[in-house]
Amino acid sequence: MTQQKQNPLSDYKLSEGAQAGPQILDELRAVKGIVASKATPEETGAFSQWLLTAAQAAADAAKEGGFMGFGAEQVSQGEKDMLNQVRSALGT
Repeated sequence: MTQQKQNPLSDYKLSEGAQAGPQILDELRAVKGIVASKATPEETGAFSQWLLTAAQAAADAAKEGGFMGFGAEQVSQGEKDMLNQVRSALGT
């Protein structure tokens, strides 16, 4: 899909009336449960760490705020809060 420049998440929709953060955290918990039921504890831990690394990379991808790049912060407080919630959901 990516080679054809198609977004694999194009059909992802929030539940009606839901906010993205809580729904994403619920889905991460569900995914971790599926992985834990099929994989070893070491593999589950590695998968959780991989997800957290991907979330951190997304948060680090662009600076926020400031003017023309000056005074901007690499990771906003909202992103830091969400990363902490992702850590909690994944048990890392």
